[in-house]
Amino acid sequence: MVVSRISVLAFLLCLLGPGVVGEPTFAEGPIVMLTDTSLCLQVTWRLENPTSQNCIISWGTASLESSVSSQETGDTGENAHRHTVQLCQLQSHVSYTYTVTCDGTTFKGNFLSPPDNSVSTSTTPSSVRFMAYGDTRTHLDVHNGLAGEMLALVKRTPDFGSFVLLSGDLVAKGGEPSYWTHEFFNATEAPNLKQLLSQVPYMACMGNHETDKTGRDDYNGTLFREKFPYPYVDSSAFYWSFAYGPDVRVFALD
Repeated sequence: MVVSRISVLAFLLCLLGPGVVGEPTFAEGPIVMLTDTSLCLQVTWRLENPTSQNCIISWGTASLESSVSSQETGDTGENAHRHTVQLCQLQSHVSYTYTVTCDGTTFKGNFLSPPDNSVSTSTTPSSVRFMAYGDTRTHLDVHNGLAGEMLALVKRTPDFGSFVLLSGDLVAKGGEPSYWTHEFFNATEAPNLKQLLSQVPYMACMGNHETDKTGRDDYNGTLFREKFPYPYVDSSAFYWSFAYGPDVRVFALD
């Protein structure tokens, strides 16, 4: 049997899974999330052992019309090699594609932009559809299956791609980095969850398990805050809110 080089290359690309071309250097994300700024959306990701501190994120509707260079946030420890970028001046409530390229590795994703917060336009939805769930810790296989159902719902009814609300308890021990690695940011065992995070704005509030750390009952949830840089009211608080169009505001209270 003769196997061409093209066939071998195609087989290897299939093994890498959807979204990623090249070596999988994304330890977390990309995660899309809403901000409290009209027509803006935030994307955050963390790299594994990068050779460069710079990435390029590009986005657009018909094509990738806009791009910006992203630098690491400068954090150390478990949040090292973190990138967080705001994409602003988006068109109201339309589908976008985007790519994140770091060290020659490219992730491809898409999202539905939020409607204008300040005024109703012809693209402002007459009603807001969203998805909500919670307490995802421990059973990653169940979580991955549920993420797959959510993606299928968004494919059938794109307006459900507005945002996802999660009521807390993402992992069993949010003060332990290994729990985030194995119970949440595990692209091998939870590819649907990885795609959901990169496609539908993921808006989670902190649960009591995010403050759980072995040997401590006073852990302050720093890892949750680093991984999900929402528009918190100040540097010590874990509550925040966001608007979705001119008529809807969602509050996350901890």
